[in-house]
Formats: sequence, structure tokens, C-alpha cells
Amino acid sequence: MRSNHVDELSELPGGHRQLPDVMASGPGTFVVPSGSARRVLLATVEDALRRVRLDHVRRTVPVQGGNYRQTAPWELPVAATLAEANESLDRRIIALGGEFPELRALLRSIAEPVQRLRQPLAQALTATTEVLAALAGLIEISDGEQTCRVEADGGSLRITLPVGSSLMTSAQFLAAVAALQRRARQQSRPLSAAELMAEQAAHLLLAGGARFSGTYRSWGTVGFRDHQTYMSVTDPGEGHLDGTLREMGHLDGVIVHIEHLERGTRQTRGAVEPYRIPYPPMVARIRLALGADAPSSSYVGRPVFEHGVETGMLKAVHTVAAACSELFAEGLSECKIAIEGMSATQAIRYMRHLSAAVRRDRFTQVLSAAVNLNTPLLDDRGKGGPTLVEDRLAIGRLGIRLAQEGRFDKVTWDGSGNSYPSGCVLEQITPAEALTLVHEAHERGLLTYFSAGFRMPQVRAAVFTGVDGVGIGGAQILRYMDAETGHHGPFLTANIATILEVRNAAEADVRGRGAALLARLDRMAFELSIGRADNSRRHRLFRALGDRDDASVEALLRTLSSIEQMPHDSGPSLLGWVERLRAAGPDSLFALLVPDWQSRLKDLNVAAAAGDLEYLAEQLLVVRSFSSQSRWASTA
Repeated sequence: MRSNHVDELSELPGGHRQLPDVMASGPGTFVVPSGSARRVLLATVEDALRRVRLDHVRRTVPVQGGNYRQTAPWELPVAATLAEANESLDRRIIALGGEFPELRALLRSIAEPVQRLRQPLAQALTATTEVLAALAGLIEISDGEQTCRVEADGGSLRITLPVGSSLMTSAQFLAAVAALQRRARQQSRPLSAAELMAEQAAHLLLAGGARFSGTYRSWGTVGFRDHQTYMSVTDPGEGHLDGTLREMGHLDGVIVHIEHLERGTRQTRGAVEPYRIPYPPMVARIRLALGADAPSSSYVGRPVFEHGVETGMLKAVHTVAAACSELFAEGLSECKIAIEGMSATQAIRYMRHLSAAVRRDRFTQVLSAAVNLNTPLLDDRGKGGPTLVEDRLAIGRLGIRLAQEGRFDKVTWDGSGNSYPSGCVLEQITPAEALTLVHEAHERGLLTYFSAGFRMPQVRAAVFTGVDGVGIGGAQILRYMDAETGHHGPFLTANIATILEVRNAAEADVRGRGAALLARLDRMAFELSIGRADNSRRHRLFRALGDRDDASVEALLRTLSSIEQMPHDSGPSLLGWVERLRAAGPDSLFALLVPDWQSRLKDLNVAAAAGDLEYLAEQLLVVRSFSSQSRWASTA
């Protein structure tokens, strides 16, 4: 089976991969028919006015001090006729002038061209250009890269881009817009007026069911990627389009996470989920702009069981699986699913049903089990009767077991509670406990993630655990927030660079290097590709990190330098696993524990050469089974 995973693309230095340069192939034209053309122009102007408000807030309202006011929550879009869309634009202009009297003169200056949007298309196009020119002093609009042209042709719009054949299909146009967005990101420049119209035309196509078929990037392998701890930059979507995706540097060691964060200060966690599934059209827009420059993920949420878990299991599984399948079809790398409202045995059943029902490339697209450390879990797996698990560390450990037994790929430890904003999860458990959770999950082959309440100081602490991902966004660090209502305001793009600087500095610290090395060693222990002596050093490194014994960590870094310098994986994790077994030789736990290890290795090599990931997955599961009776492969 062939997927659109990024590892099919050409490899660049530093582990980055490149989309084909469709920009170089020549000019092409896409025709937006009359039924859609006017909507493209209206959407372009409305989106520009949305950005005017956000940029004005950022210029005039301090982030600190509690002066920001947002009385209304995020408003769900509604289906609208063309006449209703024009009326909505008029209301937006009136509301903007009411909120910011200092903008009224500017808004009066665009009133006449805004009314001309209702005239024949040629005049409406001219009016759109005039509005964007008038707003250019308040929002960033490029006047360079004049390679995109938008022209009226009767009742249609003709959009010319530097790509493809003379007349583009919808799929070719989406690929061309994706390449245009990527080129602008590489050049760190805003889009031009014509490019903004092309972008809105692409968004209209996506809303109509067209699918961007570009490649995507996966999470990669624990311990064997460019950054061990990814910053999961989180937003419902517009912040990503306006900020995260406009600079290539914002995507270094980042996963672009899409979820609805806002729940207000008066809503408890039980009444409203702290995180909710995002607006579907926004997911498609983000995937178009992102391409394969970083992984992307989404929160799906907790199941809703009708009349109890047993009677509601079928509908809950089918509903959540349908949502996940659609998100994966868009090219997301991960779907996060809350494991709540169930006992341990019910949770395992639920996850295994989902693992079967979700349509995805299971080797590159991840199912994540989100366990809330403030929500007790009923463990009914044992023979001694059900036990209510309430201790946070114990809940975290049980989450590891549930994810593993449920055939999920990743465990998320969430620290959200009834207060809003949430306290940081790493302030609810000790550093040693956080390290222990990550370590024990990595030993079992799982990706790991902490969420809730992260600010700058906690980023460093997270890196020192070796965790794979940190949820960071919303009112804590990347959004304005009204302290009274809890409603969110503009996205704080400038903070992304600071977050990544803090993460990178922590990675370079001796403890950050030690945590990344421990993650690598734990992965190798899971694979049985580690040698016996290095496995003993792995246990010592875990203890040294837990004790904050920097001298011992530094000494172990020197001793284990050959492990630290091993190459990152450039393809699916299973292929890297086989390569490490091949390189490990007779000193490995694989050779120690697995009967006929040499013949098994030959078999694995043949399958790896053929790219038969299904066969490798089955055979490596058999290999893993030999470690279950051994003291070598875990800290237990």
C-alpha cells in the first residue's frame, strides 16, 4: 500500500524533505466560475478585515495587564447566500468601527469600494484590489512576487500562477497554491493581494469537497529524529494560518496541533471538554498551507455513550472512527482521543475497536490515548476486584498500560482541571515522576506527550524528561485572553520563536542531552537493538537524570557518545528498527534473547528491502515477545 507519507520524498541535509518544485514548471491558469468568483472576492475582503482587527489589538493592547476584552466566544460560521454574505461583511465593518473608533476614518474610506463588490465582476475585482491597498498599512500584504495574476473574464475569475499546464484542474490548482504558500514561507514574506485571492479560491474549493493530495510528515521515531521534544504549537486554526505557517523557522521541531481551546472561565471540565475537535474546513486549509514541512495533529475528544458504555459502544466507536478517518485522509499525522468515562477493560476494548475501525496508514499516522491525571480511573483488569486509581503517577502508569493493550501508538498525560486556564501538568507531578512516566512508556514502544498549562519556564522542564511532545498554546502563551470571560483574542506569533529558543537551549544543556539519549536508549531497549553493557548504562542514566546528578549524566554522555552520534531515521520506524538490529550484532539483546536470531534477521532484512511493513510489523511483534520474560529489557 502506498501512502502520501513524506518519506517518499527526496531527503535533504538535516533530515528535512522537499516537495517537488512545481513552481518551476511554467505558468498555468485556473478559472473560477461565476457562481464562485464573487464569493472569492468577498472572502478575501472579509478575511483582510478580520486581520485588521487582530493586528490592531496586537499594536495597541498590552498582552500583560488584563486590559484585553473579549465578551463573545468564538462564533460558529453559518451557511449564507451571497446576499447574506454581503450583509455579514457590512456588519463586520460596523462592529470594527464600534470597537475601535480610531479606525473609523479608514473604514469610511473603504465604504464605497466595499459597496462596489455587488457590481459586475470586473468592477468588484477592482474594488477588492482597492480595499486591500487601503488596508495594506494595517496588515502585511506583499507588493513583490508578481507571479500571480487575477483577472476578470466575463463573469469568471482567471487566476494565473507560475505552474503547470495552460488550464489547471482543481487538483493542480490546489497543488499550485500549496507551492505558492510554501515559497512565501521560505522567503519569509506575506502574500500579495493576488495571492490572497488565489488562497481564498483554494479555500472555497476545499470547502466544496476538493482534497489536497500533497504529502505529509510523520512524528518519526522516538530518539531518532531532529528534535526529541517537539513543541506542539496549538491553535483552533486561524493563528496557524496567520502566524505559525508564515515562517519556516516556526516549524523547526514543531507539530502543528489543531484544536478548539476556548471554554470560558465559568465552565467546569465535566461540563465542557478543555479541548475540542476543530472546525473541519480549517483543518483542510492548514494542511494545504503546511504540506510536508511539519507533522500536524488534531484533538478528537472523549466518547459520548448513549445510555452507558455497553449500549453506546458501537455508535461511539463508529462516530469517533469516522472523525479520525477524515482527519487522517486530510494528511494529519495524529488524532488524540480522550480515554474517559470508562473502566480500564472498557477503555482497552474501545481503543482496540477504534484501532480496527479507523482508516489510516498505521505506520505513519498515530492514534494517541489522552489520560487525564486529575480524573480517577477504575482498574478492573485484575482478579482481586476493581480498584479506583486516584494517585496521579498511578493514573499515568495505568495510561501507559491502557494505550499499549489498546493497540494505540502514543500516550498523552493531561493535567487540565476545572480551573481555567489550567495549571501546568509538570507542576502536578514531580520531575522524577514525569521522567519515570516517559521512560516507562518509551520502553514499551510508545510516543509520549504532556499537555495543560505550559508556559516558558515549564518548556525547559519538559525537555529534561525526554518527552516527545509538549502541548503549548492558547491563553497560557500564544493567545490574548479576557481574564473575566476566558474568551481568546489574537494569536501571539512572536512567541513561537521564543518557545523554540527555550526548547533548543534546554536540548543543549547536559540534562537535555541526557534525556534525549535516554529516549534513544529506551527505544533501542524496546527494539532489543541495544547491547548488554549499554543497557546497564541506560539504567544508570535514568537514575542520574532522576537524581539531577549532572556530573554522572555528563560522564555517561561521554561513554555513550557512539550511541548519541547514531543517525536519525529517514524513513518508517520499522525500517530503522531492522537497520539497528543489523548493526547491533551478536552483543545485542536481540541475539541474547531470540532463538535463531541470525535466520530471523535475514528474514527481516529481506522484508525491509522489499518495503513490506505489514510483514515486518508482525515479525517484530514476535521478536518483542521474547523480551517479556527477561530482566534485560525494562527497568522493572
